[in-house]
Amino acid sequence: MSLRLPRGVQSTAAWRISVWTTLAFAAGSAIAFTIVYMLVTGDAEARRDVWLRGEAGTLAEVAAKLPRDASYASRMKEVVEFATRDVLQEHASHLMPGEDAVFFLNAGAGCPTVWVGPSARGPFLQPIEAAQLSPDVLQNIHVRGWALPFRVIRKAQGADCGFYLGYCDVSGTRTMQRLTARFLMVWCGTVALGFLISLGGAYRTLLRVERISNAVDNIDSNELKGRVPEGPYRDEVWRLSHTFNRLLDRIEASNHELRMVTDSVAHDLKSPITSIRGNLEVAL
Repeated sequence: MSLRLPRGVQSTAAWRISVWTTLAFAAGSAIAFTIVYMLVTGDAEARRDVWLRGEAGTLAEVAAKLPRDASYASRMKEVVEFATRDVLQEHASHLMPGEDAVFFLNAGAGCPTVWVGPSARGPFLQPIEAAQLSPDVLQNIHVRGWALPFRVIRKAQGADCGFYLGYCDVSGTRTMQRLTARFLMVWCGTVALGFLISLGGAYRTLLRVERISNAVDNIDSNELKGRVPEGPYRDEVWRLSHTFNRLLDRIEASNHELRMVTDSVAHDLKSPITSIRGNLEVAL
C-alpha cells in the first residue's frame, strides 16, 4: 500500500497545521512591524516638532530685535532662508511641490508682510486663515497642490502681529513608504517560506502516522506477526507505535491461548465422539 496521503494536500492535517501556524506568525510579525512603524514615525514627528519650535523661537527673537524699517522684510527673509538651509536640499524659494518644503509668513495689522515659501503664498493663505491657529500650538494644515500636510506653528508678536512657520516632510514620508514596501515584500516572502517549511515538517511528522496506519491495515486476524515501525525518536509518534505493538502482543498472546484451548477441547471430544459413532453404526 502506498505511503502517500490518499487525499489532496489541502485536506490533510499537515496543511491545516501549517495554515494556522503561518497565520499566527503573519499576524504576530505584522503587529510587531506596526508597533515599530508607529514608534519610528512618532520619533520622526517629535524631532520635526522640536525643530519647528526651536526655529520658531529663534525667529521670534530675531524678529523682535530687527528694526521695523524698509529693510525689515528683506532681512527677515534672509534669516528664514538661512534657518531652513540645513533642512532642505535646495533653496526654500526654489522648491517645487513634491519635495520637502518650509514656508514662513509674517503678517498682521501694522506688520510688514514677509513670505518665504516653495511657491506663491496664495494657496497657503486660505488654509492658514481657516485653521485659526493658537500661538505656540502645532497643527497640520492641508495646502492645495500638496499631497502631504504642512506642520505649522504660530508665534504671536503683539496683539495682532505674528508669523507662521510650516514644514512639509516629504522625504521622510517617502522613506517610510519605501521601508513599508520593502517590509511587505520581505514579510510576504518570509510568510511563504515559513508556510512551506511548516508544511514540510508537519508532512514528514504525519507521514510516520501514515506508516503506522498502513502497517496496522496490513495486519489481519490470521497473521499477527507484523508490527508497527516505531522509529528512532522517542516522541509522541513513537509512543503511539509502541502502544500499538503492545496491543498486538496482547492480541497475539490471547489468540494463541484461544487456539490451545480449542485444540485441547477438540482432542478431549475426539474419543467420546468416536465411541458414540461406533455404537450408532452397530445399532444400525
